[in-house]
Amino acid sequence: MKERCVMLKKTFIKAQIAFKQNRHMIVLILLWFLLNYWVLLATCGDAVLAVKYLFYLEDLETDYGHFYSKYSEFVVFGLLIGLVTVDAFRNYDPSKTCEILASKLKNHAVIVGYDHLGIRLHEYLESRGIPNVVVSKHKADLSELYEDENPAVYYDDLDDDFPKKIELKKARYLFLLEDEIVFNLRMVLLARRIGSKARIAVRCFQDNFAPVFERYGATILSASSATVKSVFSEHLSDPRIKEIIIIGYSHFAERISAHATRRGIHNSIIAECDDLVKYHNKLETTERQLVKIFRGNPMDYKVLQEAGVFDGEEKAIIIAIESDDVILLARALKERNPKALVIARTFSDEIEVVLEEMGVVPISTSKHALKSQILPMLDEH
Repeated sequence: MKERCVMLKKTFIKAQIAFKQNRHMIVLILLWFLLNYWVLLATCGDAVLAVKYLFYLEDLETDYGHFYSKYSEFVVFGLLIGLVTVDAFRNYDPSKTCEILASKLKNHAVIVGYDHLGIRLHEYLESRGIPNVVVSKHKADLSELYEDENPAVYYDDLDDDFPKKIELKKARYLFLLEDEIVFNLRMVLLARRIGSKARIAVRCFQDNFAPVFERYGATILSASSATVKSVFSEHLSDPRIKEIIIIGYSHFAERISAHATRRGIHNSIIAECDDLVKYHNKLETTERQLVKIFRGNPMDYKVLQEAGVFDGEEKAIIIAIESDDVILLARALKERNPKALVIARTFSDEIEVVLEEMGVVPISTSKHALKSQILPMLDEH
């Protein structure tokens, strides 16, 4: 019953949009019939009879009657209806339906940012029947939501209409998952300024900004940090592990390295990006002695060999690259160093199954954040 109501609502909204986008053609058709009605009325002098002539219920046996019947039915009527039908499909923009659906929500969740965590959160809320709207500054991220006609809003700036587009004041939850401190702070301030009582959760990779968000009653989401603690407690607590090699660089990789360094564990990072050097330079002198960096392609086996990835058993290898190449790399590592502990970050449940079959430990920061940080928030309400 609920699904039927949703479908009827979507159909009504689509009809409204189609009418607005094709109103000129519709008006032209109405004018054609209206003008001909007056001509037919003047010809026969009877309003009821004129309506019958207008809609072909009776034939007017005059020259104009024959003209109207043939021209209207075979040319004008067919052409205009054809144009309206084609134009309606051509002009229909599903994003408009998604925006209208979003503006009608209440007691809902607002998901700002549609990355791996945003996708998992949206899927979970949908499975629980919790209304939600996805907001993103990347139109490509919203393409599937547009196709399915789910509430979704694209933004390029926080204009005056933005809070109304997502019914921010009526929202129950606000999840800020963009990796942008300033934008997230603007959203928090905006929500509180308009009087929103939504429970707010903010992704924040910089620990020194956490108190700023907490001042406004926001909960800090740190997917990488929480996952790293779990990885060390569940997989890296074995005292036989003397070294950790991290392949790839990201917030997650940096936190793994920092956590290992604080524990006095030697660790190496293999990556091509400049941020790797910046991270190494900001370490204290004693910390740098524990951290080695190898600049190079993480998929280049010569670089991996130089870093000692394929040698020794008393080490853990953590794959932190963000691509499907994780499968190829994991297989190569297990073939060349079968006794080494290999941990791989993954964003796909399907890839997770494949890695487990290889003997690799899969970890998902988004899944861990959803389970350990977000679900408790939802259960409280």
